[in-house]
Amino acid sequence: MSENVCGARRLVFSRRPPIGPTHFPCTLAAGHQDDHIDDTGGTWSGDAVRHMGDAELELTYQWKTIARRLEALEAAQRAGDRSMYLASRIARLECLQQALLGNPSALAA
Repeated sequence: MSENVCGARRLVFSRRPPIGPTHFPCTLAAGHQDDHIDDTGGTWSGDAVRHMGDAELELTYQWKTIARRLEALEAAQRAGDRSMYLASRIARLECLQQALLGNPSALAA
């Protein structure tokens, strides 16, 4: 991407896997004052923008997906589901979170 282009990206999370890019960089000149605009004509305000690389966006998406699944499973547990299957799913997702935090040995557990 050219250095004279803003390139800011908005975060977009969905409940299903992305089929194409889920975020597009801003195509306006660097340092612009108006809302950001991407190639598709979509606009967003500067308040919802974070400058992230693709790897950081993917990591954030994975974290949010795991966190959303954990919330649902923990809600089922609070509602009275005490099955070993549910407990093992929660434990696996927590190990995945630890791996995303930089502790890959957690996956061996």
